[in-house]
Amino acid sequence: MRDRLALADANRLRQVLLNLLSNAVKYNREEGLITVEGASPPRGACALPSPTRGPASPRRNRPSSSSPSNAWAPKERVEGTGIGLTIAQKLMEAMNGSLGVTSTPGLGSCFFLELPSAEGEATSAAAPAFPAPEAAPAGVEDRKVLYIEDDLANLTLVRHLLDRRPGIHLLTASQGKLGLELAAAHRPDLILLDLHLPDINGREIYQRLQAEEATRRIPVVVVSASAMPREIEAMLAAGVPQYLTKPLDIRQFLETVDRYLSRPVQP
Repeated sequence: MRDRLALADANRLRQVLLNLLSNAVKYNREEGLITVEGASPPRGACALPSPTRGPASPRRNRPSSSSPSNAWAPKERVEGTGIGLTIAQKLMEAMNGSLGVTSTPGLGSCFFLELPSAEGEATSAAAPAFPAPEAAPAGVEDRKVLYIEDDLANLTLVRHLLDRRPGIHLLTASQGKLGLELAAAHRPDLILLDLHLPDINGREIYQRLQAEEATRRIPVVVVSASAMPREIEAMLAAGVPQYLTKPLDIRQFLETVDRYLSRPVQP
């Protein structure tokens, strides 16, 4: 059978597979078996099943394709929040795909991924369709947003999205040190923060922002490619009010920006 191509974000697909494999190892039984296989795509979609032999869900909790996060059991034996599969499912949905599961008591669970076929889609893949813009709420005019991000593609995307809010002035910084300087000098109304920067990591940047009187009241929203549960939990525990993962959910991103920018300006 000839190779088939799928439409997907390579980084996010890699993140999904890592989440599935790390959970397979974490929740497996002693001398359990983990296998990864390919399969013929159903209905024109590209399917990547990842069968896992390990402790399967009891029949009464047997998951459907819409609830893969229930498939690992017994969870109480292993530390963890169990949200990795929920994140994986959301990432697949953001790529117009799906994450499904079948489970056999006493044998294990088989997770499978479905993605849209890329055949005949080469031109449209470069120009993803965005949801129709909605009017910005009152109070979002004449506001400043600082985006600390070193990836040009992500900077370009966010700039394109914020063009839908003509009253927003976007400042950008490709390094953490410059981001801190811009935050202190311009006092933006919102900071969008990537975690993996070439000079200073995002957690340290957030701590420095919180340590300074001039910047501690500025809301910071993490926008990161890292969907690992431990990293998300650590940033939320540190006080970050919201953590958005890439690829961005466009509507969620704009709603988040609108929510923070419609708040009264801090003195």
